[in-house]
Amino acid sequence: MGLEFKYPILFVLLIPVAVVVFLFYLQAQSFSIKDKRIIATLRSLSFLFLIASLTIPQLVHKIDERNVVFVADVSASMKGTDEQMLDWISNSLDEKREKDGFAIVAMGKEAGVEQAFHHQSELIQKFSGEIDPYDTNYEKGIQLAQSILPTQRNGRVILLSDGNETAGDLLATARLLKQKGIVLDYVPIAGEHESDMAITEMEVPPILYEGETVQIKLKITSNDEKKARLKVFLNDSELIRKELEVKEGTNLYTFTHIAENTGLHVYRAEVNAEEDAFSENNQLFSVSNVKGPPRVLAVQNEDEPGHFAALKASDMVVDQITPELLPSNLSGFIQYDSILFDNISATDVGENKMMLIERAVKEFGVGFVMAGGDEAYGLGGYFKTPIEDLLPVHMEIKGKEELPSLGLVIVLDRSGSMEGSKLSLAKEAAARSVELLRDKDTLGFS
Repeated sequence: MGLEFKYPILFVLLIPVAVVVFLFYLQAQSFSIKDKRIIATLRSLSFLFLIASLTIPQLVHKIDERNVVFVADVSASMKGTDEQMLDWISNSLDEKREKDGFAIVAMGKEAGVEQAFHHQSELIQKFSGEIDPYDTNYEKGIQLAQSILPTQRNGRVILLSDGNETAGDLLATARLLKQKGIVLDYVPIAGEHESDMAITEMEVPPILYEGETVQIKLKITSNDEKKARLKVFLNDSELIRKELEVKEGTNLYTFTHIAENTGLHVYRAEVNAEEDAFSENNQLFSVSNVKGPPRVLAVQNEDEPGHFAALKASDMVVDQITPELLPSNLSGFIQYDSILFDNISATDVGENKMMLIERAVKEFGVGFVMAGGDEAYGLGGYFKTPIEDLLPVHMEIKGKEELPSLGLVIVLDRSGSMEGSKLSLAKEAAARSVELLRDKDTLGFS
């Protein structure tokens, strides 16, 4: 049995405590020497007990038995080392005492218990082979080993591997074991060297447009320098064939081609080399959706020159309409990649259609652009409208206190020629104009 402190560094607080008690002893002139000694002793003991409690003292009982979990790496890079690892474990068990316990965990892409915890010396003859060997995840193997260790007892995890981690986070797991007082040891075991080449990454843009130049980025890793043949297929048709000089380590390649047809494109990259140990990692797939040229809905008045010619020159499909012909349902907007308002007044659009445009932009990712002019932004009546919420500008004029008061008179034509939608739009324009007024402004209506 022994005494340990969880935070022994806190004992450094005894230094300022000693200084304070000593200064008290020197400056307490009103007390007798005997009283000063008693008070100083009591205060010292009080501080000592307080600081000792902060360090969290705990009794440690010595345990004679030792518990060990052997984590054996059975990944593909360790091919041919099973017998070597089992021999090492067997030799370790020669030092085992009667009360000591051990278990064996096999680790690759996942981890599994090969031999459960027991105190006998019997050892498995071979690994089961049920672990996926095409990855090396130390984190999962060590976590499983830690979980099967008996609680409140000595624990040790011994990792037998070549040190080539491909998944997980070994360092974070090791720190966790240290916090729990579990010892982690490592035994280097060299696997048979087999030449292997793999395509580890393939990157193609997920969305493309017809006629666009496509970049195909590949990452090929190899443990030897050798020649290889690379093929890239598009929808099972050979697109690229290259003879490569692959260096040891990571190799990056970029290829281009033109996206000619619309629809779903499936890319497949395949690399082949002589004496390649694992053919399973020699190909990768990537999928892209090729769309036609971007469609733009250009809304402008008939007498405006607009941006129609510039958009057409950019190989875009442009539908040019006047505000009155704007779609009256959501499906009419979401078929476009972007919507352009070219100096269009809010009164020509109406509240309902602006709400549809807002939904198309926010829910379906349709773009929206407003070109300036005397009928756009605040001058066009877009203050406090759904369109204002879409734009990165404010329609309200700032610095109102610096402006003189305004007198506004609205004359509304209510003749027979204004019946129907014309009168509704005129009322809406009047209402939006009133919303722009301040407290000092005046309004007249006729």
